[in-house]
Formats: sequence, C-alpha cells, structure tokens
Amino acid sequence: MRFPLSRRALLTRTSQASLGALIPNEFAGPKQGPDVLVVVMDDMRASDWQAFGQTRTLLANGTMFENFILNTPVCGPSRATMFTGRHAHNHRAFTNTGESGTWEQYKAHDAGQDAIYTKAKDAGYRTVISGKFLNGAPKRGGIGPGWSSFAITEDKRYLDFTLNENGKSHEYDGRRKYSTDVLANHLITEIEDANRHQPLMLFYTPKAPKGPSTPDPARAAMFTQAAQVTDPATNEADISDKPQAVRRRKPLTPQAMDDLARANRQRLETLASVDAAIVRILTAINQRRDISHLYVFITSDNGFALGDHRLTGKGRPYDSVIRVPLLAFGPGFAPGVNSRLCSMVDLAPTIAQVTGVPLPNTDGLSLLSAEQRDTVLLECRSGSQHYDGLRTATELYVEYDDGEREYYDHTTDPDELTNRLADWDGQLPSLDPVHEAQLISRLATARICSGRSCWDPLTAPPVPVAGRRGGRRRARGR
Repeated sequence: MRFPLSRRALLTRTSQASLGALIPNEFAGPKQGPDVLVVVMDDMRASDWQAFGQTRTLLANGTMFENFILNTPVCGPSRATMFTGRHAHNHRAFTNTGESGTWEQYKAHDAGQDAIYTKAKDAGYRTVISGKFLNGAPKRGGIGPGWSSFAITEDKRYLDFTLNENGKSHEYDGRRKYSTDVLANHLITEIEDANRHQPLMLFYTPKAPKGPSTPDPARAAMFTQAAQVTDPATNEADISDKPQAVRRRKPLTPQAMDDLARANRQRLETLASVDAAIVRILTAINQRRDISHLYVFITSDNGFALGDHRLTGKGRPYDSVIRVPLLAFGPGFAPGVNSRLCSMVDLAPTIAQVTGVPLPNTDGLSLLSAEQRDTVLLECRSGSQHYDGLRTATELYVEYDDGEREYYDHTTDPDELTNRLADWDGQLPSLDPVHEAQLISRLATARICSGRSCWDPLTAPPVPVAGRRGGRRRARGR
C-alpha cells in the first residue's frame, strides 16, 4: 500500500486525527509475504457500517463488497467457514453448542489442520487472534494447532470478563477494562513485539455489537439521535406468506419497537469503540512495519434482525441476517463499491491468494479471481432453523426440513415481502415451474458440493432425482 507522497506510509504521529486515506501499493509485496488484518464483528448488521466513520475514511481506497453473503448465519459455524474456506456440510460444525457445537465438531473433524491460520503459520507467518474464536472454545488450555499467540473469550460481558491467554485464564474486572479495548491492546502488544521480518496474520474479533450491548461509558451518548434503519420489512404488516415459525409471530408493539431502537443505538455505540480500536491497530502496524503492503478485511460472522419480518436475532435466511458488506483493502482491490456476488466461504481463499499461502480443499473462490460465482449456498441447522438455500444476485430460494419453501425476486421485491412459493392457507405459488425445477436441481447439487463444484456448476456431479428435496410438497404443521 503506498501513500500520496511516498511508498512508505505518511503516518508518523500516533494521533488518530493524523491518519489520512491509505492508498494501495501497485508494486509487488515483500518477499516474506504481506501482513494481513482480519476484523470480524459479532452479529453486525449491514446498516451498522455507519458506526465506522474513522475506519471508512482511513480505508476509503478499499473495496466494499456489497453482496457479501454469510453462508451459515450463526456465529460459530460462520467463523469455521471463514477459517477453512469450507461450507458447513464439509467442515461439519453446524451449531454453536451441543454435540454438533462449533468447537467440538471443528476439533473432531480436524478442521483446524487445514485452516488458513494453520497453513499461514506453516508458511512462516506469526498468527495471532484476539477476541472470539469458536463457540465452545476452552476457557483455559490450548485451542489446537496454528496459532502463534491467542487471547480468546467466550464471555458475553463487555466488562468483568475472562480471557484465555495462551492457555492461561485471566480475569479482567472494573469499568476501566472494556473488552474491545483490552482485546485491541493484546493485538497491539503482539505487533510491537513481533519480528519485523516475519509477516503477521492478525485476527481481531471483538464481541461488539452482540447483545446485551454495553457501550464504553466514554461513547455511551454518541448515537442518541441515530434513527433505526427501517424499511417495509420492519414489523411487516402481512406475514401470512412466511414459513410457520415466522407467520405465527404477532406484530411488534410500539414499546417493542422503542426497545429495538434503543438496542440499535447501543449496538452502534459498542461499534464506535471498535472503529477507534481499528485505527489504533493500524497506527501500531504503521509505526513498526512496512504498512505499504498490508491487507485488511472487515465484516461480521452474521447479520441480525431488528424487527425485520417481526423477527429479532440471527439464523434466518433473510437479507438482514445473511448479507453484511465486506470491506477489503490492499493491492488489487479497487476503490469503490463492488456488486460481485461473494460469501464467507470465499474469504480464506482470498487471503491465501494475497499471501501465497497454499490452502487445499476449499469450497470458495478468491475475490480477486477473474472467475465469479453466480450462486451462494445457504445452510443452517441451528435451533429451529433447519434449511438449505440459494442466494443469487437477484433471488433467494430456501427449502426447510419440514417441507416449507420460500422464493423472493429481489429485482421486484428487495424487501422480501412476497413469498412466491407459499402454498398454505389458501395461497397459490406464482413461481414459473420451469425456473422452480432449476432451483430445486441447483440446490440439490450445491448441498453436497465440494471444492470447485461449489462455485462452478459445470464441474458439479449429477444428483439422482430420488435424492433431491423440494418440489410441491406440503409442509407439516399448518
């Protein structure tokens, strides 16, 4: 990355106000590999990007991938996909807890052996994570191969929390020890102590804005005037076309809407601390390393519904939950917004390409590849949410385990208000049967895909008709 007046960054002061917009370097990176910073939020919505004013100014020359889709919109499974570049049906970590909980299944299937951080460490990188790793990860002791250093937490509190720091459990109490800042400090210490000739792969994964969202007192009033982003899907008036688990929900009361608006402001205030922390981390990198070839990737493990279709939470296949834009910065990423369809499974292959780290057996496609995918596979087995689906640039198609299905055409229905496959309570499907059959076939192939076939349909093996799901089955429990 080069700056306006020299190849070396013009960031000579530690003050955050001194940071200007960075410009990616057009030259090849250092022989030992570029540094990489990956920032992953917990339950961040697309609209929450408004809290990142400093970061977006600093990385204004990066690419915002507006159609970045979370394949499995639940915390742990999504992170397993991020680390491995594999779909959940291949890394086998489908839920946060229980027998198929993220950490237990990730460990049982040795998924960490082929994770991007493990391969990077094998290639000479110093790999560091500070924040959330995988749901169910141990509170003390090791967390598997691949990490040079780690400070992880499963604690749901922003204050008075516990970290597993390289195997030892440390407690942090008192209102001056805010988790977002403590985690950033751990990463900054690693940057300061690192060998300047060894490339770094850094994962900063704070709790924010996961609820109950507790802002740093210093930022508790930053978004008092922020209005909740609403659209026709917010507290949707008619949900008779939605699956049973959704359509049985009652309209949100005025008090409930006020509570969501308050929660939205608190979420933004927790993210303001992350915004400031990112600037501190980038400043530390600049002061001690060649920042001119740094790559930065910022996104979330999943989105979050705040009244969309009368829902709150994650796990659903709707846009507020599965689509959170990714900001990518570094050589090769052009300034501006990119509408390319991409997903979490593509992040690890992208990091592998820019670092030169070999990463075998991935289901994803680098964001810098000339080839592009035209569909994203969705799969979820969390709680009552059991479904597989396809998200294209303009469509959403979902099959639930109980037989119910959804289809939305985003060209005419961007708010996902009219399910054209609803066939209950007197409703009649309106989707063209030929296109419906194509979606059924494509999903049957995608749900068992591996490697290139996950994004290149021409390489996908044929699926026997008897093994396909979908079609005009009636759902149970109407």
